[in-house]
Amino acid sequence: MKNNRLVIIGVCLIIIFSIVGGAVLKQRKARHYKNSYVPTIIFMDKANNGGKNISLANKIKNKGVTSNICQFSIVKDNKIVVRGNFRSKTLNPIIQVKGQKLTVNSIDKVMKKVKSIYHTKNYNIILLYGVANTYFDYLVRQKRSNFKLNNLICIAGDFAFNEDKSLTIDHSGKPDYISKNYRKFLLLRHNKMLNQTRVLNIMGNNSDNSDGIVLNASSKALKYLVYPETSVYVEKVITGKNSEHFQLIKNKLVEQTIIDFLWLNK
Repeated sequence: MKNNRLVIIGVCLIIIFSIVGGAVLKQRKARHYKNSYVPTIIFMDKANNGGKNISLANKIKNKGVTSNICQFSIVKDNKIVVRGNFRSKTLNPIIQVKGQKLTVNSIDKVMKKVKSIYHTKNYNIILLYGVANTYFDYLVRQKRSNFKLNNLICIAGDFAFNEDKSLTIDHSGKPDYISKNYRKFLLLRHNKMLNQTRVLNIMGNNSDNSDGIVLNASSKALKYLVYPETSVYVEKVITGKNSEHFQLIKNKLVEQTIIDFLWLNK
């Protein structure tokens, strides 16, 4: 009987130490991150979603970066349905946005909603796949700088709009062929909303200079669009497992690269 009690006590102590140890470890990890009230908005079309942006947000949360994730769903007539708990004084809040097809109008509504909730003009943006082009269309149409974009992260973006594998870019990121849409986005080169913005451009390479869908040259064409105004431009090419277009968001290196770029105390 006495031995049984000792076993039970031992098991209980192990459980307690595990819980306390986990909490301490999480707290230590959190100390390595920069804390601010600046919200980070993750945009992705629902058509290509599959819950992947939710997975990214949760992975970031599990690393101890934030304790708060809020979800904006774009429904009929571009109305926004807000789910989750949000507070204006939450550290490193994350807003994940999904819609059947995001438009310039819906993005504009999201930005205004974020401003009304968090009472800030500063924000970070993560753009997944093709939604980057819609967001850039939104930036081009802005008449004045209503917001301060601190950090911009693009994942698997297709900016040159050219599927020709002979597409090349020069050292500045300028493609040898300028498509109609790319020409429109050239207005970003002098867009004050990108003034002093830090940019991270992530792409996958399956050993053929593409991620299986988007050419690396097309992704790298982002540099020519934003570099004149931005303070930092960084490219990260992912190879190996989960470097394919829609698998990138599952890649642990992508996750860690995002966290380090936005929140790591250096």
